[in-house]
Amino acid sequence: MTTYLPKNLLYESAPSREKRENIEFSKKNPSPQTVETLLSYPWPVHLNWGDWFLDENNFTIDLLPDCHFGKWSHEEPLYSINLLEICSANDMVNWFFHLQGKDPSLYGENMIIDLFYAFKEIFGDFKHDLGKVGTTISPKAAINLHLKKYKIYRAINEN
Repeated sequence: MTTYLPKNLLYESAPSREKRENIEFSKKNPSPQTVETLLSYPWPVHLNWGDWFLDENNFTIDLLPDCHFGKWSHEEPLYSINLLEICSANDMVNWFFHLQGKDPSLYGENMIIDLFYAFKEIFGDFKHDLGKVGTTISPKAAINLHLKKYKIYRAINEN
């Protein structure tokens, strides 16, 4: 029997989840570790980061907090970012500045750091260095690569 709890009872910020996953790795693989072990480890792949959820059908990342002033879904999110418009690191930074002015009591205390982790995971595996000035990427290719990794991760962990 599966019991579905409200998201706010299950909430885990992206930095907290990464810390927990690193601890789990270190318990399974005590130090020192080789680069091969780090690269071959089946690191978790996510579709949510805190209250940000990837909508794989529309290529958006939606803010869906479980809060007192509304019930949010991918059809009607509190906030939505079209990932197809994220073509450079500058586009990501623009979102951080834009969201900085939002009320954390309404949007969530970790809204910006969780969004950072979402961008890092979705676009991080793409083979371009976003730190270089003027570098652009194909957002659809990056998202599809992330979704492919997620499906592989799920297939490995369901067996």
